[in-house]
Amino acid sequence: MESKEQNLVELWRSVQYLSGVGDGALAELARSSIPATYDQGEIIFLQDDPQEGLFLVDSGAVKICRHSKEGREHILQVIYPGDTFNDVAALDGGINPATAIAFSATHLWRVTRDDLRSITLRHPDLAWALIESLARRARFLVASVQNLAMRDVRGRLAKLLL
Repeated sequence: MESKEQNLVELWRSVQYLSGVGDGALAELARSSIPATYDQGEIIFLQDDPQEGLFLVDSGAVKICRHSKEGREHILQVIYPGDTFNDVAALDGGINPATAIAFSATHLWRVTRDDLRSITLRHPDLAWALIESLARRARFLVASVQNLAMRDVRGRLAKLLL
């Protein structure tokens, strides 16, 4: 395996939920990865646009946000090197649930939904890692909704500060 591909395999391996995935799956992700570079403030994709695949941050940072009808921005997450984003849309083929904007000069790798699907069919360990990652996120979101719905403002603030 050439050095550039090996470096990309190691970047994919650095993704927390992919640390236990086999070398074959990671090598296929590396070979299928499409590079992209964005300047600070440049839009990577917009919420409600068709999905473009699974993204991996190599350098820089990406702001994931939603915008209200009034134009207010709500930052959902900031993604740093070694993290992925847009996995929900990449897996279900639906629209992007949020907007992604380069928070700083950013280099990304993208794997298309079709390539991701093909790779997961050949490598069940990758499919299982993606499922577990989504399950952990769903568990976190359920707890967040419960916190919002079951506590008054004072209780939510206390939970946030503790």
